[in-house]
Amino acid sequence: MVASAGITLGEKTGWFSALRWRYISSRPLTEDGVFQSPPVNTINANVGYRFANGWRIQFDGLNLLNSTSYNASYAYGALLTTDSLFARCFPTPKIPIAVCQNGFMDYSIHPLDSVAFRLTLAGPIDTVDISRMSAEFKRSLPVFAPPPANYDWTGFYIGGHGEYSQSSISGSTVNLAAGATTSRVNANLPNWHGGVQLGYDYMMPSRVLLGIAADVSSGGTKTTTTTDAFGTASNQTTVFDSETVRGRLGYAFDNVLLYGTAGWAWSSNQYVRTQLTGTLNNATAGADEAVNKYLSGWTAGAGISVAFTQNWNVFAEYRYTNFGSTTLVLPLSELSTTSTTKISTIELGVNYKFNTTGGSDFAVADAGLPAATIAPYYKALPARSPYYWTGFYVGADGGYGWQKSAGTLATASGAVLTPYDYSVTGPFAGCFVGWNYQFNRFVLGVEGDWQWSNLTGNSQTLAPLGATGAFPAGPFTVSTTTKDYGSIRGRLGVAFDRFLAFGTGGWATGNPSSAFALTGAAPLVTTGGKSNGWTAGGGVEYAITDSVLGRIEYRYTNLEASGFVNAPTNSADAGARAPINDFRVGLAYKLL
Repeated sequence: MVASAGITLGEKTGWFSALRWRYISSRPLTEDGVFQSPPVNTINANVGYRFANGWRIQFDGLNLLNSTSYNASYAYGALLTTDSLFARCFPTPKIPIAVCQNGFMDYSIHPLDSVAFRLTLAGPIDTVDISRMSAEFKRSLPVFAPPPANYDWTGFYIGGHGEYSQSSISGSTVNLAAGATTSRVNANLPNWHGGVQLGYDYMMPSRVLLGIAADVSSGGTKTTTTTDAFGTASNQTTVFDSETVRGRLGYAFDNVLLYGTAGWAWSSNQYVRTQLTGTLNNATAGADEAVNKYLSGWTAGAGISVAFTQNWNVFAEYRYTNFGSTTLVLPLSELSTTSTTKISTIELGVNYKFNTTGGSDFAVADAGLPAATIAPYYKALPARSPYYWTGFYVGADGGYGWQKSAGTLATASGAVLTPYDYSVTGPFAGCFVGWNYQFNRFVLGVEGDWQWSNLTGNSQTLAPLGATGAFPAGPFTVSTTTKDYGSIRGRLGVAFDRFLAFGTGGWATGNPSSAFALTGAAPLVTTGGKSNGWTAGGGVEYAITDSVLGRIEYRYTNLEASGFVNAPTNSADAGARAPINDFRVGLAYKLL
């Protein structure tokens, strides 16, 4: 399947822009369909200005998603003397001749060019007038004007975003030939992405907003290396692109919109395993195996959007995506991995909203109504006096956090056994209490909070555990759990009437614990206890009423995971920092 779409804006002279999207679906490269090409998803855009004298200045962005898919891809067979299959084919075939003739199938690819930008200045040389062109261009620049009162969110919009995500992949890998568990072949997904979004919102007279949105985000590549009894292998996970189509439901407080969103999500991924050294079944040193997979699932989240002019708004959004269970089977190494992928994402972006006649529709509808029935249909909020943030408040919040657990398991004498590195994720909920004091537009405050959490994660690694002969070999599991954490912090913010942007930082405490065990057995060692550290972050708060406050906040909390030395198992861990990133939403009641 091939699909393309585009939009072009502008007149014969003046500002212009264009956006172009092209999609080519995955397609079979062999008759049996075992080898598939990855899909190609590209977005190009430009913006520029056409002068009255025929000149134009234009800025182009090519492959804005920085897709790492392929312009061309082929599958072919080859048989090298170093391949394990060679000995079964020569000098006398011990397997069907057709298998020997085909050999091992592999890919030949030509990747897309990476993201590129181009600036063009062109026009007839005999019409150049720098001073007149400069004056014309200066007059064309838009003049900043704040959004009008009783802002109407109805309309189509298009924009761009950047995002940071943390993935949690859990599951198991089985060597089909031996029937034993082994190292995972799919790495965690890339963290940083960018993309574009478009949608349509309709604001009802009650200021409740209904909408639909779609977005496409860039991908990336992550590679991990594993070493076990069969040698060393490189496991590469590539996300070519990811998309969502979602509904939106929100409520507009003038030019501030709070909303929830949920819908369908999918992602186009590729998993490549390279046997670097050693041999695993039919995978010899240098052998590559690739599997293309579509992940499909659901996504849900919430966000805040602020219109700072009639047509432009910025937004911050959190989303949780669950892609469910996926199974990968690699033909040479004969490994089968079944895993569940979950992703937490923080997204920041900007939208351009096209003007509509939505406001006049209400005027026309009201024209024939008695005056007594018109008022309930107005979108205007009641007039309010400037808001004052000084006072005590109490509240509750909840969210999702992700924690990094990394360290090195060693013998009691300090000899390195194996490093470990994995993600710890989960939800949390808690309460907070604080006090604010406002002077001019600045707000100073102090706040304390406590969170009951269920942040969990583990890693399975093949490596010796303890002294040889004194303790069985791996695989072993390192698992981390954080059941609670809290803080006492200062706050500093700037108030824009009922809207408050703030930063916060201070002392933090928590209880991260780690357990070390042979897979399937009781823990050998469990570490834990109170840990002190620091926390910092920022957020936005909005006074929904004079007493009810809503907030969205990001926090980074740096705690320490304690180490241990255990003589009976001849094992030790020096401990490490255990930072938590979390995104939370909350409601508070302000005591007048």
